[in-house]
Amino acid sequence: MIESITIAVIASLAVAYTIASVFIQRKLSNPKRIAEIQSIIKQNSEHLKELTKQGASANEIMAKQREIFPLMTESMKYQFKPMLIILPLFLALYYLVVPSLSSVFKMPSTVHLMSLNFSSMNLFFAITFILGLIVSLAFMVYDRRARRKVIISNSQKISG
Repeated sequence: MIESITIAVIASLAVAYTIASVFIQRKLSNPKRIAEIQSIIKQNSEHLKELTKQGASANEIMAKQREIFPLMTESMKYQFKPMLIILPLFLALYYLVVPSLSSVFKMPSTVHLMSLNFSSMNLFFAITFILGLIVSLAFMVYDRRARRKVIISNSQKISG
């Protein structure tokens, strides 16, 4: 019985953290701009490959590379900014809150789940990791579909 409560408390905390981290990431990272930047970088990289195949001068290749670097820097800033909040939050939960919960609720040192033994901290990490992957993949699919709809509607406006 106490193991079920332990799993429920830790799972609830992991779900709350995952929801909060996704919310923070979506608010601070500007996924639309990141997608635009990645598209531009991809186009420039393809053009750079063509220049290299055609035997373009080193100056021309370097100029094209210089166009890509500011975009890569901007993309990395957008992707790194949420981590300044998410990572300290995770560390605080992992090292302070989860162990405190274990002592407050008199949780066992290990939890048996699917024939595996987890400490409360490892269980929190595992649930957070798995949920994070699932939610990230879901949002990636959602964002791609949304971009396709925008592209299709833009092409229909142009042709219509």
